[in-house]
Order: sequence, then C-alpha cells, then structure tokens
Amino acid sequence: MFLLEDFETDIEQRVLLRGKEYYAQGAVHHILPCENNSYRAAVMGSEQYTVSVRLSETGDEVVDFSCDCPYDMGPICKHTVAVLCALRDNPKPSTIREAEVVTSVQQEKVVGL
Repeated sequence: MFLLEDFETDIEQRVLLRGKEYYAQGAVHHILPCENNSYRAAVMGSEQYTVSVRLSETGDEVVDFSCDCPYDMGPICKHTVAVLCALRDNPKPSTIREAEVVTSVQQEKVVGL
C-alpha cells in the first residue's frame, strides 16, 4: 500500500514521466467507479489498455492495481501512473463525468436556440 497523494516517490523516473505525459495528453478515458472503492479506466497507449485501481475505504491509499499491458520491467507501468494522476487530481470521477454530461446537455440547448 502507498499513499495516493505521493505515489511518485518509489516509481522509476522514466515510467513516472511517461505516465504523467499520458495523463496530461488526455490518454486516460472512462474512469468508472466499481465496487469496494475500486476504479477501472481505459488508457490509450500504443493500444488501449485497462487499468484497475483499488483504494482504501478512506480513498487516500492505493491498496491494489493492475494493467493489462505487457510491461514487465517493474512493479508499475506508465498507464497505471496516468490513472493514479487522474484519481489524485479528480477524487470523484463519477461526479466529474456527470458534470461533463450536464455541460454537454446545456451546450446542446444553447445550440438548439
């Protein structure tokens, strides 16, 4: 387990930088809340990969994570780093998704006027 707030401390620098780049470029898509304080996200790399992250009940610790990419050079890949960045910066992805839907509906109404 490690804290979501400062997960970067034990990650290889190259992997960390690439993951942050993926996050900044918007490669993390569809963060979905699941059971037991878990999240599943699609991350677009050379292919689309699925990352799963489970947080503690308080949401401040990463309890478990996995990615279906072929990376095997360390404990964590750039896709997982990108999702951890997204979860840290947006602790309630479903709320963000709902806000985006509302904004989209509002824009459609304005266009329709």
